[in-house]
Amino acid sequence: MKKNIKTVVLMVSMAVITTCGIMSCTSSRDEGGILKVDTRSTVDYLLPCKGGYLLIDTSYPDNYDLFKKGLAALNITVGEIRYIMVTHHHNDHSGFAARLAAESGATIIAHEGAVPLLHAGKSMPYKKYVNRCTKIIFSMIVKVFDGSPEHDFTPVPEGFPIIPVKGNDDHLLRTIGIRGKIICTPGHTDDSISILMDDGRAFIGDLAMNFLNICSCQRRPALINDMKQLYTSWNSIIAAGARIIYPAHGDPFPVRDLRQSMNDNPAQ
Repeated sequence: MKKNIKTVVLMVSMAVITTCGIMSCTSSRDEGGILKVDTRSTVDYLLPCKGGYLLIDTSYPDNYDLFKKGLAALNITVGEIRYIMVTHHHNDHSGFAARLAAESGATIIAHEGAVPLLHAGKSMPYKKYVNRCTKIIFSMIVKVFDGSPEHDFTPVPEGFPIIPVKGNDDHLLRTIGIRGKIICTPGHTDDSISILMDDGRAFIGDLAMNFLNICSCQRRPALINDMKQLYTSWNSIIAAGARIIYPAHGDPFPVRDLRQSMNDNPAQ
C-alpha cells in the first residue's frame, strides 16, 4: 500500500512539474484592480503608489526577464517601480530584487531580520514541511525552478536604499500613497511581513498558500518554521480585518479558509 501511494505521489509530482515547466509568464488585473505578474513560480503584485508602483516580492533570479515581459504586457516600465517590498528573504521572493533595484532605482522594504540575509544573498535552511506529500512534490518543483541547490540569490549590495521594518507599521505605506499597513507575520519564516489594505485585501507572501491542494495543505504553506506562531499570525490578520487573502503561490481566497484550516488542523 505504501509503495502504491508513493508511486501515485511521484506521478502527480511529474505532472505538476511538466505543467509548470511549459507555462509562460502571465499578467493580469483582477476585478478589484489588483495588478499581478505570475512568473511561473511566484505571483508578484503591484500596488499604485506615489510616482509609480510598489512591487510585492520578486521571483527566482532567473525569472527576471519573464517578469519584465509581464510588466510590458501591463504597459508598465521597470522605471515605474519605486518600491520593492520583500515579504521574506527566501529566494523565490527576493531572487531578482537586487537586479531590479539597480535597474529601477527602487527602494527595498523588508523586515529588519531579512536585511543581513538580503545583503548576503543567503536563505536560511528550510525547517519542516507541512506533511510528507508536500515534501515530495514541493522538493521536485523546487528542483525545476530554483537554479541554486543552497537557495542562494543575488546579494543586495551595501548602500542600496532599504527601509527596515521593525514592527507593525501603520504609517510607512500611507506616506507613499498606499492605504494600508504592514503587519509582522512570522511562522513561515521569522522575517515574514504582510500588507493589509484598509479594504481588507491582505498580501501575505507565504504566510498561507493556495497551492499543492492535492496534499491537503488547506492553505498552510509548504514550509513552516513554527505552526503555533503561524496560526498566531493568521489570527492577527483576521483580527485586523483581512477579508481576501492574496498569496504568493496560487489564487486569492476568502479569509474564512484560514479559520477552517485552523479548525481542521490544530497546532501540535
